[in-house]
Amino acid sequence: MQIDSYVSDRRKKRKKRQGYVWGIAIFLAAYFICLGIFLFVVRSPVFQAQKITIEGNGVVSQADIMNLLEASIINHGAIMGGTHSGLKAFLGFRNMLIWPDALPSSTLAFIPQLAGVTISKDYFLRTITVTVAERQPFAVWCLMPAENTQGDEQCFWFDGEGTVFERTLDTQGNAIFVVHDYAQSKLALGGKVLPDKFVSNLLSIINVLRTSGLSIQTIALNDLLLQQIDVTTANGPAISFSLRFPSNDDLAVLKNIMAKPGFSKLQYIDFTVENRAYYK
Repeated sequence: MQIDSYVSDRRKKRKKRQGYVWGIAIFLAAYFICLGIFLFVVRSPVFQAQKITIEGNGVVSQADIMNLLEASIINHGAIMGGTHSGLKAFLGFRNMLIWPDALPSSTLAFIPQLAGVTISKDYFLRTITVTVAERQPFAVWCLMPAENTQGDEQCFWFDGEGTVFERTLDTQGNAIFVVHDYAQSKLALGGKVLPDKFVSNLLSIINVLRTSGLSIQTIALNDLLLQQIDVTTANGPAISFSLRFPSNDDLAVLKNIMAKPGFSKLQYIDFTVENRAYYK
């Protein structure tokens, strides 16, 4: 009985050792397979882009876009205040596997003129195509200095989403619409000209004025608490619009009033009450 027990213990220990050996062998095999795949990805020219093409840009230079791409793709953590991406840096900028399909808005904020950057990859031709969408000027926004200061006005282009993207100069005439802001003191590139809840309504006001054919002298935001835009015309009444609701329906009413005799003698037209128009 003792001999049988001894033999059984020896067999159990031998099987246990064999299990350890097989476990180590499987681990090493998996390790070397993964290492081989990793080295293939790193070393193989299959995933290395031979050509990177940038298209769609007109204002932003190719060099600035390429610098933004490299900073975002290789060192995204660092430019966002985080940790440097060592793996991406090791793989290299031209490794197609680390390229995203688009740059996030947080990255685009470094170049406010950019509205979007999308990326397409052709692994067969080993090419990367970067398609750039730049912000298009919608109108000009000018911060006006307070009466008791010696500051100068600051003017910016903003796009059809109300986003401020470039400094410019004040202008006159109806070719470019300018909003003079007496209510706010600061604007940031990449930010909005107004709080989000007012932006679309502001754009609708400017579209109404642009379509109306009126000769505009000034468009002003005098007091943000009043939530309205005040307009003076060259040979007609003053017009007030509300920022609390869209003004799209005001266009037909405005044209109807413009068609009446004596339009140029009117003192004002008030669109600050929704679905109502008052004039005198």
